[in-house]
Amino acid sequence: MASVLVVTMMARLRAETIKVGGTGGAIATMQRLADAFKKAHPADNVLIVAGLGGKGSKNALLGGALDISVMPTVGHAAETTAGVAVKEFAKAPYVFVAHAKAPAGSITAKDLVEIYAGRRTSWPNGERLRLILRNETDIDTEVLRSMSPEIAEASKSALKREGMTVASTEQEAADLTQSTPGAFGTNTLPMLLVEKRALKILPFDGVVPSAATIANGSYPWFKTFYLLTQTAPPEYVQRFVRFVLSAKGRQIVAPYEYWLPKNEVK
Repeated sequence: MASVLVVTMMARLRAETIKVGGTGGAIATMQRLADAFKKAHPADNVLIVAGLGGKGSKNALLGGALDISVMPTVGHAAETTAGVAVKEFAKAPYVFVAHAKAPAGSITAKDLVEIYAGRRTSWPNGERLRLILRNETDIDTEVLRSMSPEIAEASKSALKREGMTVASTEQEAADLTQSTPGAFGTNTLPMLLVEKRALKILPFDGVVPSAATIANGSYPWFKTFYLLTQTAPPEYVQRFVRFVLSAKGRQIVAPYEYWLPKNEVK
């Protein structure tokens, strides 16, 4: 009887571990939320699974290996998947970044075409500009190519050139941009703020990326993060989702320049 009780208790503990994975741009934020949730709900466990990415976490959710996937889309595009419940979490500014000591200022669409096409290889002071790329299928590449046909073509040509540096994740991209003199690339603003990355965040066409400039429409380049679960998740999973979308959860993430929807959960 005792052994049966132990097995039952272990199974219950495993079942009540909420497994969360997703895009690298939000995973550090999810850890902050998980830490706060644990204090409010000490009987629940939250395991943040890093390194899956948005698409990998979605597949893991569909396969039953995750309880929650944090999935990004380009701009206002909505995430829809049959058999999956979807809730909007936040919008996160997509940003252009440079090494902390790079002589970089505001970037323009024309600059991007020149840089990605390989026609501009130095900063204004003559220092070498080292471009950090993302993979062909990465969300950062999707956002970049959505900006204009000319930027999309330049991005495609950059990935075809030999010897280019290509980062697989947002964390790797941030690491490479921090450690490479003269580096230039893209990333997600809230992730950089949560992780306290020492990078220079560049205005685009003179507009500083922020939650406020997303809200007023002057900065249109962002990712929308969605929380994906099974259509009828267990109550303990729903508790975490409610916490993330609650006033307390919004208070935790607001300092990191997320634009938050008005559908606060009570």
